[in-house]
Amino acid sequence: MKRFVLVFLVSLSSLFTSAAVITWNGGVTGNWNNATNWLPATIPTSTDDVIFNTSALVDMDVFSSTTYAINSLRITGNVTVELNVTQSGGGTRRLQLMSTSTSTKGLQIDSGSTLLMHGVHTTGTLNYILDLASATGVTGEISGELQFSGIGSGGAAGNNHAELNVYTDGSNYANLIVKTGGIVKYIDLSGNTNSNNSGTYFTMESGSQYIIEKNGGSVPAGGAWDANSLLKVYNASGANVPTFNGDAYGNLEWNCPNQNSFSFTKNISFNNVNLVNTNAGSSRVFRIVNSGSIIYTLTINGNLDISSNSILEITGSGTGSPGGGYLIVKGNINNQGSITTNGIPGTVNQLELNGTTNQSLSNTGTFSGTRLLFIMNNAAGATLNTPLTLPYNLALTSGKITTTTSNLLTMIDGSAYTGGSVTSFIDGPMKKIGNTDFTFPVGTGGIYAPIGIANGTSEMATDQFTAQYLRTNPQTPFGNQYGASGINHVSYVEYWTLERNILSTATKLITLDVHPTSFCIVEGSTFVSQFDGTFWTNEPSTGSVFTTCNAPYRCGTLTTNDPISNFTLSPSIFTLATTDPFATNPLPIKLINFSATKISSGLAVINWDLAECCSKFVIFELEKSSDSRNFVLLSSISGSETNKFYFYNDSRLGKGITYYRLKMTDTDGSVKYSKVIAIINEEKGFVITSIAPNPVQHTASLTISAAKQSNVDFKVYDMTGNLVKQWQSTVASGINVVNMDVSALANGTYHVLASSADDKAVIRFIKQ
Repeated sequence: MKRFVLVFLVSLSSLFTSAAVITWNGGVTGNWNNATNWLPATIPTSTDDVIFNTSALVDMDVFSSTTYAINSLRITGNVTVELNVTQSGGGTRRLQLMSTSTSTKGLQIDSGSTLLMHGVHTTGTLNYILDLASATGVTGEISGELQFSGIGSGGAAGNNHAELNVYTDGSNYANLIVKTGGIVKYIDLSGNTNSNNSGTYFTMESGSQYIIEKNGGSVPAGGAWDANSLLKVYNASGANVPTFNGDAYGNLEWNCPNQNSFSFTKNISFNNVNLVNTNAGSSRVFRIVNSGSIIYTLTINGNLDISSNSILEITGSGTGSPGGGYLIVKGNINNQGSITTNGIPGTVNQLELNGTTNQSLSNTGTFSGTRLLFIMNNAAGATLNTPLTLPYNLALTSGKITTTTSNLLTMIDGSAYTGGSVTSFIDGPMKKIGNTDFTFPVGTGGIYAPIGIANGTSEMATDQFTAQYLRTNPQTPFGNQYGASGINHVSYVEYWTLERNILSTATKLITLDVHPTSFCIVEGSTFVSQFDGTFWTNEPSTGSVFTTCNAPYRCGTLTTNDPISNFTLSPSIFTLATTDPFATNPLPIKLINFSATKISSGLAVINWDLAECCSKFVIFELEKSSDSRNFVLLSSISGSETNKFYFYNDSRLGKGITYYRLKMTDTDGSVKYSKVIAIINEEKGFVITSIAPNPVQHTASLTISAAKQSNVDFKVYDMTGNLVKQWQSTVASGINVVNMDVSALANGTYHVLASSADDKAVIRFIKQ
């Protein structure tokens, strides 16, 4: 009996000393220090778990000393709770949370709920602290919103009123996580989150927000900021902008319309940066600077957006050393405001594109200043979505900059570039202003093909030349009329455009790059040719640094002996030409016809024609298939230096449909395939063997093989089955080409249904 009583008393004692759950029951306003406001009716102590599930404004006069402790605090049920401390004479008041449990967290604010820590002082300076650093690993989870604010006589930025503490020392710190949708917000005259520069005491998950909407303050370190967490800095005025204690954060949104200029004097990185307002109307800026010989770097791992009310400056006026400031952007740049540079004479500031996927650049604001080195260092390249004028030099380290006529890259008078290679160049047109010699680092695809201008006359600093390299046959748009020039032929694969501004009268020596895919074999008989509107001209040229680059081809440069003065065509057209026949200096093979004709039920003849004779080392492999997918070699034929016309008799023509294609191996080992053609060895029926081009913008050609002459109905359907176009055409026995105009169709995917009395065929195409 005595043993039973003893056990009962011990159990009863344990019950009254363990943590209790105490819930607010005091209505919308009340005093923490009143037991009747709690359920059960007792004032919480250091072992108790406190829950608010109704909204309340609570007077925290419970502080009889500096620190008041409870085990845990939870705000839940979509409520708003304000814990208000009013203090005269200043001092520190600390609400201390003790729990290190993962099930009963020291602080838990559930989604939809808000906790406001509000300090009011009438005199002196009040520090009202929500303290999660009284033990090792005090737990916390914020899925709702935690706010800090203050009001009173100590209105200066340094007079803190309410703040969060997550680190005291190596044995007393928090494990606080701001979850997706969670918010920590400092407003009015509040303080800061006190942390440490190392350790994960304070974690911002993806989709969380940390908001500083006040003067002063600081951004905590000592935590893990997910790349998609968001730091908002709002409404800082004058010089009272926050400091950054860490060096790596997630997204940054900056909106301070009354600020003074703000400078980073450290290496720091963000994910996306959105400059909404830096007080640009008062010439206030957001800047990265250096310190003496120390170069500070701002790294933006995502996108950079600059609004019309913002200025981003790299190195402030009169600061730094020749090292300048360094801005690295790995995502897209959208500048509607201003990107500018400054610094003492000799300063070189740097803006580097350094992403891993293609970066887009849009500039509808200003891109100005001096001494800015623009570095292209992204193997995936960059694309201009608007025109861009570089205020200083360009470094082509890795990756292409893709431009268009409307989205042009311009380099100003006196500027220069370094680099330029098959891995880094301008893919599209670019403009150079000035009267100095310049080589345009242009190319396309995997071909680097610069064009140079030099040593002219009547040059002015306002001259403008725009150049572009095109990998297409110049004879298609401009013909092959040579007049009395002595030209045998010009290139079939490439040409350059060079446009001079209308007010300029400058003449220029023109230098063209001769690279492996120019297919030049004899440089001594190769020269620059200009199209004058009617004929291709012979511009005597001098070669330089020619070497064998991909046997038998030769590579180097060709420069006109005399300056070119005729820029009447806009733009002017230049390419390579030769006096040698095609077989000697090919510039290279070009197939102009590939066809098949049924002679009898067991015989077909296949013909192909070249534009010019080719090298005897070219190989033509005629391939055959019964299903248009699996081809086998039918015959291998060497090229001819004296003949442009080829044929092969297939004496084993089978029943049904037989498909043919031609594999062409050039002397450099490059391989091309012809389109697929077909013969129908039946009494009736037809097949569509190809559509080209595909995708198509305006007109495409359908290649159709038919057993006999037939009337064929053509119907074009979109992917929802709507009929959008139809017509009728007569096809003859054999191979036919039927043109199809799709210029009126919207962009998208379509299929063509061709039907006759005997057969049907379908093929799909894309309209762009």
